[in-house]
Amino acid sequence: MKIVIYELLHYEQIVPLIKVCIHLKLDAEFFTSASFQHDLSSNPTLQGAKLIFHYKSASEPESPFIKTCIRACKNNPEVLLLLNTVNSKFHIWYWHLKNTRCIKVLTLHEVNSIFFPNPSINLRSLVRHWGKKKLQLLISGYIVNTESMITYMTKKGLTAKPVCWFPAAVFDERMISNSNDSKLTIIVPGWIDNRRRDYKLIFDVYNKLLPEEQNAIELIIAGPPYGQYGLDIMAAFRKHDPAGRKVKLFDTELTPLQFDKVMMKTDIIWSPSLLKTSLFDGSVESYGETKNSANTHLAVSYAKPMMIPERLMTTREIESSVVRYDDETACLQLIGQLLNDRTYLKKLQENAISNARKFPIEIVAGLFQKMIHSVSSNQTVISTP
Repeated sequence: MKIVIYELLHYEQIVPLIKVCIHLKLDAEFFTSASFQHDLSSNPTLQGAKLIFHYKSASEPESPFIKTCIRACKNNPEVLLLLNTVNSKFHIWYWHLKNTRCIKVLTLHEVNSIFFPNPSINLRSLVRHWGKKKLQLLISGYIVNTESMITYMTKKGLTAKPVCWFPAAVFDERMISNSNDSKLTIIVPGWIDNRRRDYKLIFDVYNKLLPEEQNAIELIIAGPPYGQYGLDIMAAFRKHDPAGRKVKLFDTELTPLQFDKVMMKTDIIWSPSLLKTSLFDGSVESYGETKNSANTHLAVSYAKPMMIPERLMTTREIESSVVRYDDETACLQLIGQLLNDRTYLKKLQENAISNARKFPIEIVAGLFQKMIHSVSSNQTVISTP
């Protein structure tokens, strides 16, 4: 079977898809961003004889690129089109796909945004709403990145079409690495965005650490600012640490090589995700239930333990390497324990490696094959193996 994959936004999601296609020896065409081209083409582990890449430049309109992608399906019912990220141009996708014979799969990053949109009373919002509803009629099945999203969709009875779990992470033993520094290295991946994570909590907790505790920690905020909120958070940290010796900040998005470097040196991921957020069309999403945090995938890919809020749901396969806090005080105590009890930290890191080993390429590729079989045969909802 030929696979056509559309993904312009998430480098960290296209990489496991490439690895899976190589492992399964699939004929695959990828439609992606030109900003990924250098990193994809220079990585020898992401090269395959049966892979074709199409790159969209920032100046190129998206609509013609969408048409090129659909033409690659050749109106063939044996071709699977995976729309891995679509958050705009829904009406364009519907208009050009309605008469195209192929298997159409949509990855859901936010369940409620697709099934329960709350459009504003303006033409653009109403067109988006119409496009979403129409596109659903054409979809053969859905992919979600955490099994709790399947539970939610089943409970709500949102669709009779197949819903398949595919973790957007593949673990490679070569990624095992911990900091050799005497300092405790804590990383917060992602854009500094108050719609996704609570960076005020991070700043307040850090500010209340004792001076000797701050000196024993390297805090890496591994993402650029989003809007004024992000700029304000960066300014607050820079005022506290003008030389940048204790808190590492980035004004622009990290390259994959930079990101690999900081992730591999880190001891633990801090993911202060919000429990509720609204990103698109006024729909409210619940992290861990209707939306997954990408930091869960990072915990697998880099075999790192995680610090997360008490009530945040996460993938059960990594639960033994997750530690939780319910407020600022508990977070301070947890950081103190990580600093003062390296045996505790080492155990978490060992658990993280064991958990990551549950996601080798063979298992993840097998889940992708199950997805193909499920949407091809139009089975009912499936869950994890």
